[in-house]
Amino acid sequence: MSGKPPLPPKRIVSCPVELTYKFPFSEPKTETEIQIYTFPEIKNQIYTFFWKPHDINGEFSNWYFSEFIANGPYEETIIKNKKFNCVEQYFMAKKAILFGDEIACHQIIMAKNPKIMKNLAMRGSQLQSNCTPNRVGVLGRQVSNFNEKVWHICKEKIMYQGLFYKFSQNKHLQEKLMSCKGPFVEASPFDNVWGIGMTSNDTRANNSHLWNGSNLLGKLLTKLKNEFINLYFK
Repeated sequence: MSGKPPLPPKRIVSCPVELTYKFPFSEPKTETEIQIYTFPEIKNQIYTFFWKPHDINGEFSNWYFSEFIANGPYEETIIKNKKFNCVEQYFMAKKAILFGDEIACHQIIMAKNPKIMKNLAMRGSQLQSNCTPNRVGVLGRQVSNFNEKVWHICKEKIMYQGLFYKFSQNKHLQEKLMSCKGPFVEASPFDNVWGIGMTSNDTRANNSHLWNGSNLLGKLLTKLKNEFINLYFK
């Protein structure tokens, strides 16, 4: 009997628009399928909570410094084989690339602080080549040509690729990922998309039906752990 745990139930959402963006480690498709994993509620479920990079389980934060190389076969020339210092940097650089904002992408790659990286991606539409972090806040509102529908379709794929790089190229982080029990949960009170919209100290945090957020980052980390089990621990 195989010791491999079954994958959770999933639903498939088809991409309503044709994309030229090539997702890494898969053949380019005009119709992109996104797998959105949902986890059944288990009584007395044990979760692995995380949030800030310097707190408990901080290794799972996108702001946790962990160098990796973007060496996937479909990476764009501007970042192919480039070194990134955290997943947030990769994620925001890919956001800029997706919408054709190369100036913002270059500045994100040069940035050292994850907060600055995020600001550059969010406010990159009118960035100038000589822009400094102090001027970012008064320039533009978002990455050039930003399209919410396209971003909604692509963001999880991009995030998953960054997580794959991080945990496949850093053995100690992969060991940490594999050693944790239960689904991963980003317990950020400020993020109801990637997190659950509350801290782990909230009395509702242990019941996923009471969360204020979608926990997309936690779901992708849980999916990645299952992927590693399939790849290395069959």
